[in-house]
Amino acid sequence: RCLQLPSLRKLKVLRVVDLPINTWTMGHLPLLCPELQELDAGCSSLNFFVGENGSAWDDVVLEERSRTLNGVVGKSELRPRSFDLTVDHSERVWGVEKLCLSHRGMYEVDLIGGYPRCPNLTELDLSYNDIGNEVVFEIARQCNKLRVLKLSASHLFEKRLTDESLQAVSQNLPELVELHLHQQEVVTGHGLQCLAMLQNLKLVVISRNNRITTDSVLSLVQDCKPDLRLVLVGCKRVSKKVEHRSILFR
Repeated sequence: RCLQLPSLRKLKVLRVVDLPINTWTMGHLPLLCPELQELDAGCSSLNFFVGENGSAWDDVVLEERSRTLNGVVGKSELRPRSFDLTVDHSERVWGVEKLCLSHRGMYEVDLIGGYPRCPNLTELDLSYNDIGNEVVFEIARQCNKLRVLKLSASHLFEKRLTDESLQAVSQNLPELVELHLHQQEVVTGHGLQCLAMLQNLKLVVISRNNRITTDSVLSLVQDCKPDLRLVLVGCKRVSKKVEHRSILFR
């Protein structure tokens, strides 16, 4: 029906769960309806396929109340369900500000050169993929506007980040506000101390790390601004008897 409505400007798909919409159609919707300006998928769970047509969504605004799973949300946020990694997209540029690639089972070779450059990114989630330092170095080089970075690891994969990654983050992402490092057990107190360079940092979440110590976390919170919150989960070498307003145990 959308094919028959080239002048469509506003589309609402409300309170729909697991609707078997053809993902090709949803991904190409901005092309089929070039005048589409507003998409409201409030309280719905839909799959959108971006593929080659990610840029076509640049002029589409999604209502803030909308919720998508494994999909994209309009101009500012992108959640590609799948992507043709057989094509080199490194010369393309996406204007998206938020990109979620978590739980994809992706490897470094998929990410370096596989995705278009996103210089306007403010939020990036690469959690639960098999990535190491090289991906973080590339992120630090290209995405200087990042404010939220999620780099949690998974027991299903081998690669882990080292202190070199945190050093690159600290030196190249001055606007970073939030950093997540779940199960990055190779990171040590030295890497943690590098984060003190980030003047805007307000939240660091670290879990299942047995290399950082009580002294290293105290050193970090003492060198950072008082509004920093360091959340620790299952870090056995950090004493839970430590009392500091910036340190929270969960």
